[in-house]
Amino acid sequence: MKKREMLLVGLVALGMCVLPCCGDDDGGEVTGDFWTGACPDGWSSSGNECVYDGNTHTNSFTGTIVDFMTRLPIDGAKIQVLDNTTGEDLPIGAISDSGAVTISGIPASVTQIGLRNSLTPGNKNTYQFNMDAEAQNEVLWLVSEATYTLAPSLAGITLDTTKGVIAGGLYFVNDQDEEETVGCGTVTTTPAGDIRYFDDTDMPTTIANRDSTNPLNGFFLAANINTGTTTVSATVEGNNVGSTTIITYPDSICISNIYVTTATNPEPANCQ
Repeated sequence: MKKREMLLVGLVALGMCVLPCCGDDDGGEVTGDFWTGACPDGWSSSGNECVYDGNTHTNSFTGTIVDFMTRLPIDGAKIQVLDNTTGEDLPIGAISDSGAVTISGIPASVTQIGLRNSLTPGNKNTYQFNMDAEAQNEVLWLVSEATYTLAPSLAGITLDTTKGVIAGGLYFVNDQDEEETVGCGTVTTTPAGDIRYFDDTDMPTTIANRDSTNPLNGFFLAANINTGTTTVSATVEGNNVGSTTIITYPDSICISNIYVTTATNPEPANCQ
């Protein structure tokens, strides 16, 4: 084989390795809010952003990002879209305007998305997963550094910054499409974490004070979870009632609810 032919073969082999990760030349180079460098394969550059080459959803994803504690809308937060299965960044997102968030251009083949919500300084990366790509009026969360530190300490937990935190609620969706809290449920995570439940003031407390979900709010906290894919499951009176799968990241929090799959609300009649 001639040297020039060998060189071409080598370049083709290199391209086969690199292109799936970095995109081809047609993707262009961008320096935008949601992607820097060559657009991924299947995306093309348009100004400072990447645009998907195929069909995208007709309806945009819309929501409002609010502070987890105050429930007040947040201006200027970055909402990064993630692959719902791998947690890797997709080259789209939004910057909140007085809390309002609109995300367009999501590939039509993508039915669910993950989000990383961030605003520096003063806030933790806050993740959400399993969200409908065409969802309307979703509530998006951002947890402040102060809340992230305070909540586990109230429950007697010392955080390991190499691991992650999950917070959410246990809910039943009734025939009117309304969320009902489910009390007296216990939550576990795989991999295992430090589980706590919330008291009547909507703050986490020690296991000695509360060892199951509160019927007033259904909230739980799971801390010090190893990073990677995490399954969060719930039982009521020893029966499995629902689970969800998310991705845990170090020194950050994921807001993730568990929706029970039972025909009726499984909360025991005598739950307190």
